[in-house]
Amino acid sequence: MTRILVLDDSERRFAELAGLAEQAGYQLVQAESRKRLVLEMRAAPASVIIACADFMNGHGLEVVGEAYAELESPLPVLVFSAKCQADELIETVPRNLLLGAVVAPEASPSAMLEALLQVGPPADLALARQVLSEAQGELAVGRVIIDDGQRELAVGDPGRLLAAMHRSAWSGRLEVRGVEAGTLVCDMLEGSLATIRSDAGGDLVETARLEGRLDGITLPPVKLADSEEEVGLLMAMRAIGPHEVPKLRKQTRGRLFGMLLGAAGVSVHIDSQVKSSVAEITPILPALLAIVDAVPDDEVGLPGSRLSANLPRESCRGLKGLATEVVKSLLNVQDGSSLGTFAEGFAARHPDRREEVLTVLSQLRKLGYVDYATGLFNRDVTSKMESMILELHGWSRSNHFEVLGVEQDAGDRAVRDGMRRLSKLYHPDRLVGEHQRVTELGAMLYSTVQEVFKEVETNELRAEYRGRLRAVEGEGGSGVDQNSARVSMAQATILVKQKRYADAAQLYRDATLHDPGNADAHMWLGWCRYLSEPAQVQECVASLQHALGLNSRLRDAYFYLGRIHLLEKDYQQARVFFVKANTAPLGQPDASGHAASASELRLMDSRGLGLSAEEAAERAATSTDGRSPKGLFGRFRRG
Repeated sequence: MTRILVLDDSERRFAELAGLAEQAGYQLVQAESRKRLVLEMRAAPASVIIACADFMNGHGLEVVGEAYAELESPLPVLVFSAKCQADELIETVPRNLLLGAVVAPEASPSAMLEALLQVGPPADLALARQVLSEAQGELAVGRVIIDDGQRELAVGDPGRLLAAMHRSAWSGRLEVRGVEAGTLVCDMLEGSLATIRSDAGGDLVETARLEGRLDGITLPPVKLADSEEEVGLLMAMRAIGPHEVPKLRKQTRGRLFGMLLGAAGVSVHIDSQVKSSVAEITPILPALLAIVDAVPDDEVGLPGSRLSANLPRESCRGLKGLATEVVKSLLNVQDGSSLGTFAEGFAARHPDRREEVLTVLSQLRKLGYVDYATGLFNRDVTSKMESMILELHGWSRSNHFEVLGVEQDAGDRAVRDGMRRLSKLYHPDRLVGEHQRVTELGAMLYSTVQEVFKEVETNELRAEYRGRLRAVEGEGGSGVDQNSARVSMAQATILVKQKRYADAAQLYRDATLHDPGNADAHMWLGWCRYLSEPAQVQECVASLQHALGLNSRLRDAYFYLGRIHLLEKDYQQARVFFVKANTAPLGQPDASGHAASASELRLMDSRGLGLSAEEAAERAATSTDGRSPKGLFGRFRRG
């Protein structure tokens, strides 16, 4: 599963988001403090950081910025807030963070998941989008409609609902309440519109009135049963002629369809049991493209993002102009194609229509027919920002010589040349006219170069700095905090005595993250995890074996491996580990054995467990009375 770190101290909010995200293929890990965020960064690779800007009284983004240097490479950050507007929130994000998306001011779980799908898509994107659709109260294609037969839905955007039905080639009836005409009844046939009418009737007459055909005409107060009677009445009143009937029907369908697509916040009754037999159908996609706006220019697709399409084969029907060519190309798009490759292919054929192509793609994406990742800024700005943030992040994990691109024994000239090269690259005069964030990142890089140069400008300063580097390396290097590891282990020891093994395992895990080379911490983590979660036996054994990899003389690790195999009834392997624990370590021939392992071996011997066939036969032959040895073996107690 795609691992996501969440900086938020709200248990309720995290639980709601985690419950939804896990269905979509994400593993969310909560970090309720900077310390926990740093430890989880060290624990395993993550794809995205979700940060609550309201954390610690509005200092959540500062916490992420401080912990960011722990990452091998910058991760996209999804920022949300319940107190700030999106524009205000974007301005508060530290410039060294790779800003992926902003959700504000309503950070609902579905809104968060929708942003997360763009910032860090999971392995099964189709499943994730289905989960999102269900969460948004829209259409769960192929399950809610087809299987359930009938259902009531609250729909914010009827256009997206119709697009989903088009993609799934759905047939049935929709009753849409809350539109201008009251209730619209739509019959769908294999994803296309077969009929549309208002529940109140009189649709053709209303269209004729709006066209001005009934000016000066008083209609008799009669109730009309269907559209044929409406046509008869209009012809009798000489409002239309026989040749005008098809045009009036088409205008009426277009008027009602436009009314449906323009509605918002409607209630829809779906019935898949009603099947229409009408042969004349109205294509859905052209009407949808006519009303859907493209996203703003600063929210465009990322060229390197994967482009996927989900268009029915007949989608070109009714389309005109460039949209037809775009849809035809999408129907034949290859798996793994990128948005940039697709757009450049069109640009080669139509050099002056590249933006129109991107507009059509944006409309199709909004309707769910295509999918690709988007950014908050345009392609050029995004590319420059990512390059600068990557450089800045690399510098935060490097020494001054590495920043300047010189060796540690470099002389004055080499150091100065390195400074001048970088200063020229990021000088403010060179970035005039660039996006504000690019300019600000350039200023940060330029300032960093000047500060680094001042500390290694002369031979004396360089010698002093090299001494500081050696001192840091002698303390265990970056990422090692032995004092914190010892504190975590001391707290865990108390919990073990209280038989609170799950809590103890968490503290031992923290100790391994503070000091990855601490063999005792890995050993106790494996044993306590087994005591609290016996089903995770493979992970527990792996922790103990890792401890032995760090310290092969750690007899207790062999002993606990023996205990685990004994409790799992793997007696031969248990005997192997008990023997190893009880054997004098290499280089210490006079050392005493391991008392607990010796005791377990005696108990196993008394029951004849873990013996080879030859050993068992020999033991049976030497038995004086043929009876099984006595003992209390089997009364194992974990702990």
